[in-house]
Amino acid sequence: MKQIRYIIGCVTIALFLSGCIEKIGSAEEWPHTAGGVTKAEQIIPMDSYRLHISFKDPAGHDLLEQTAYYKSDPTSPKYLGEVNPDFYTLRIASSYVYALDTYYFTLAKFDEHHSWLPTDINGVYHDKGTWYLSNDFIIQSKPDGSPYSPLRYNICCPTIFGSTWFHTLITWWEEGPRDEKSGQHFPICVRANIDGREITPVIGITYNEKNEPYYFGYFLDIVVDRLN
Repeated sequence: MKQIRYIIGCVTIALFLSGCIEKIGSAEEWPHTAGGVTKAEQIIPMDSYRLHISFKDPAGHDLLEQTAYYKSDPTSPKYLGEVNPDFYTLRIASSYVYALDTYYFTLAKFDEHHSWLPTDINGVYHDKGTWYLSNDFIIQSKPDGSPYSPLRYNICCPTIFGSTWFHTLITWWEEGPRDEKSGQHFPICVRANIDGREITPVIGITYNEKNEPYYFGYFLDIVVDRLN
């Protein structure tokens, strides 16, 4: 009797599994992603707003020159372009509420043509250039057909501005190149102002010997006369 029940049970399980396999399909047909979503459907287009900002006084002195790199890992011999979070406060406002991250600055040096300068293995620059605070703000791409909204950067940095007041940098963007592999968009900065004063964006190369448009960034050279 037990043997008959065992056989009936095995047959029932086999029939159930065959039905499931028929519904699911072959391994080649079944998308290898959770929830039955294909890899193509999982790609979420993102916009990457690459901005680099220098600050000099009217005499041309680099106000970021005294800003040392910050070691988040004290045991590391290298400075990785990070800025001490005690040095400044950055808040970015956008009409999009699904911003991912990058509410911080990195620090890098660029030459007079706004091209990236290399460092040695210890992160030291040996060529002359200008220091820039850099931010790569990444958010989900705007809906098709809708205009790009301005980004508002609220910056507090007593070393630069001489006060603890927040200063407002507003940037305007338009459609830019797209990396077909990642689906990432790189909007073009067409206009900027800080505290109501217009600043002309300049395009530059953010990585050495990289000519693809998605390696470009937009540079703002700001002269600070102790803005109030």
